[in-house]
Amino acid sequence: MIAVSSSAVSQPASVTASPLYKQSSVSVERRVADLLARMTTEEKIAELHRGIRPLASGSRKSDSRLGIPTLFHESGTPKGGATPFPQGIALAASWDPAGVRDVHAAIARQARTRGATVVSAPSLDVVRDPRRGRIEQTFGEDAFLVTEMGIAALEGLQGMGSVLNADKVIAAAGHFAGHGVPMQGEAISPAPLSRRELRDFFFPPFEQAVQRGGLSIITASRSEIDAVPSHADAWLLRGILRDEWKYNGLVMAAPGGVADLQAPYGVAADPTSAARLAFNAGVDASEGFSALKAGDVDAARLDAAVARVLTLKFKAGLFDKPALRSKAVALDDTVALKAAQRAIVLLKNDGVLPLAQGRVAIVTADRGLAAALRTGARGRVEVTAATKLADAAAQATHIVLVLGDATAKDLDAAMDAAAARGKPIVVVLTGSRPMATVKMASQASAIVGAWSLGAQGGKAIADALLGDINPGGKLPVSIARSDGQLPTYHDWKPSARRGYLFDSTEPLFAFGWGFSYSTFEVSAPRLSAKSMATDGSVEVSVDVRNNGRRAGDEVVQLYVRDTLSTVTRPVQMLRGFERVTLAPGEQRTVRFTLPARSLALWNEQMQRVVEPGEFEVLAGANSLQLQSATLTVLGKP
Repeated sequence: MIAVSSSAVSQPASVTASPLYKQSSVSVERRVADLLARMTTEEKIAELHRGIRPLASGSRKSDSRLGIPTLFHESGTPKGGATPFPQGIALAASWDPAGVRDVHAAIARQARTRGATVVSAPSLDVVRDPRRGRIEQTFGEDAFLVTEMGIAALEGLQGMGSVLNADKVIAAAGHFAGHGVPMQGEAISPAPLSRRELRDFFFPPFEQAVQRGGLSIITASRSEIDAVPSHADAWLLRGILRDEWKYNGLVMAAPGGVADLQAPYGVAADPTSAARLAFNAGVDASEGFSALKAGDVDAARLDAAVARVLTLKFKAGLFDKPALRSKAVALDDTVALKAAQRAIVLLKNDGVLPLAQGRVAIVTADRGLAAALRTGARGRVEVTAATKLADAAAQATHIVLVLGDATAKDLDAAMDAAAARGKPIVVVLTGSRPMATVKMASQASAIVGAWSLGAQGGKAIADALLGDINPGGKLPVSIARSDGQLPTYHDWKPSARRGYLFDSTEPLFAFGWGFSYSTFEVSAPRLSAKSMATDGSVEVSVDVRNNGRRAGDEVVQLYVRDTLSTVTRPVQMLRGFERVTLAPGEQRTVRFTLPARSLALWNEQMQRVVEPGEFEVLAGANSLQLQSATLTVLGKP
């Protein structure tokens, strides 16, 4: 943080020497200090609400007296000529951090070409309830998976060095914190979470992004925790971020986040009160700060916030080279197609896929998908298309039923109508959120999960149906068997999920679930040592073999279970994964390093500790079918 005395910056300095802030050879810290000394209080406040703006907000010309450039930002899924890439939930289904990195590198290139220097991504929200709005933007239900995908996204957006290259952007990750479980799925609502839950499940992706990912901007959530809206929560924004994690980046308000403090939250009487409350709690930049006046803010706190904004502008090179803007944005269809292909999840297959013969009737309103299937199937399978099941060719031997977002009742009605035809049914799920029904799982011969795949989704789905690619994705969320199971997730507590009426306690499709056109065998885990110290680590080896007749991908998943602890722990916790490609008959050993710190818990005194005792180390191809080995963590002599 840059320290500047408040007395030195209350008025613009009358300095005749050449301004240091215009000299690129001078350190960023000195340039920021020099510029702060030349700014009035009013100019500093303006910097917090006009100095960083959405790309679509208007003029590109700076109206700053000192020529301070604007830091423009846009969504992580840019529209208007840029490539619509697979959404977060699809990327998470790939279990492929390298692919996530490639997609976000392409997003960065396109955003920078369009004139944006900040991209509002990735979402580091851990979504624990499928009813959560915009679940498609998230990386799923597990904190470890979200963390690893989030770090990969940051590397793609920002690069891995300390300098922001011309084809990279500054990432603005959201939404801090607890944004994945708001009541009724609404973003602006209570998130009924305890502080231990926050630390166990919702803080880790943000903490790791700060410590490992070089995160420079964090966006506050619009939810409330324990009756305190996040935009007014000093414990979150100052106590956790600044004091505990030593975060020195920018805290940015979500659009409308400061106004929320008036309504619906009712903790501020007017725009000025709302802005003052958010600013004092730790928000650094917001369009809502236009209501602030000089007497509303502490001078030292104002300097610190402005210094963070200016630091980002200097590091992005905006003072030295104006941001480019081009109407011609180079598309990245190859990257988008590969990501979409790797995101496809084969939930069920009784042998009907891949489509190899017969006459197929595809029922879909997506003309692009229908055309892709017809083109790909030419010379192999006869394909007819219809927008309604009633119009499907009567002579078809198979029905491909494409279903988007709908209620369970509507999905079941579609299944009943298709089943009445008496032909094998292949269901392709293309909505924004992973969902399925018991009837669907029973009546369909095959189910393909293809959620939020982006512009190349039709081609990717056609490739999977015809066997031109071998699906290898896995579910990043659990799919409930019934509404009574909601919310459902794999790392539940032992006291939960003991039965709902007379139904099964298992989800319809478990976290990490997914097949391919090959068959794989995953061995029990082997440990390099049977015990380790509370500050040690062990290597876990898992063999995976392709017993099928074609090359394919398997995702080896590593979980741990704490068998005895001072506070309750989940039945299992994901601690590693790797997607591997194997030729027919090929076997490979996947190795994971399991550090003792990954077994830590928050004890009764809210201290993060590694407790001695026995742990089960589990490995498999999904969260249900696991084999185990026992690891002992030794206490101090």
